[in-house]
Amino acid sequence: MIRRLTALLALSSLLLACGEVLAAPLPKPIATNKTRFRIPFKFDAAALQRMNARELQLHVSMDRGLTWEMAQSLTPDGGKFEYEAPNDGEFWFAVKTVDGRNQVHPPAGTYETGLIVVVDTVQPVLDITLKQVSPGRVQMTWQAADPNLDVSTLKLEYYQPGSQAWETVDVPARASGQTTWNVAQSGQITVRGTVSDTATNVGRGQSQLQIAAAGEQAPAPKPYRRVPIAESDPGTDQA
Repeated sequence: MIRRLTALLALSSLLLACGEVLAAPLPKPIATNKTRFRIPFKFDAAALQRMNARELQLHVSMDRGLTWEMAQSLTPDGGKFEYEAPNDGEFWFAVKTVDGRNQVHPPAGTYETGLIVVVDTVQPVLDITLKQVSPGRVQMTWQAADPNLDVSTLKLEYYQPGSQAWETVDVPARASGQTTWNVAQSGQITVRGTVSDTATNVGRGQSQLQIAAAGEQAPAPKPYRRVPIAESDPGTDQA
């Protein structure tokens, strides 16, 4: 985050000194699970001195540059901006400089996006299901969901009869999929997993299944028992 905004302000100062504004490519979004964060900056002191700059303004857009509002203003020696996001979402930041003649650079209506921050405080969802497809063979299905999912962080492990420790389920790094493997002994098998998003929120999932080994009869599913709903005393309903 620091490098991104440093590049923004150094570029702004250089362009202002030349008296022109050039279109720059949008920076790569940076994800965070914090709603409040600091944005340090650096600038070309000589360029700002020539402009007699007296104020730096941080502007933010919550609709990808369609509309902007000023979030904070500092003197050039302020050191850093501070911003608190009102909600999760994508926030674009741009900086404007006010010179000694009270002119704003870049001019009104022009914004150079120098930093994009994705605020994401929600954990990913990871659903894991297990099914015995034949005696001694289990099938696992997983489904992960998050707007900013990082599938490279997917980790699935199983513990089954005969295991001495948790073992890794070797699956491709995808948001969803399924795999099967053999189980040599009857008993309970447990699969657990984690997956993160680009803001480092961690989602967790777990599933268990009683399984029969090859040559044994699969255990019958436990009967579903309906829990009765407590009824009010009929007498209390009468006037």
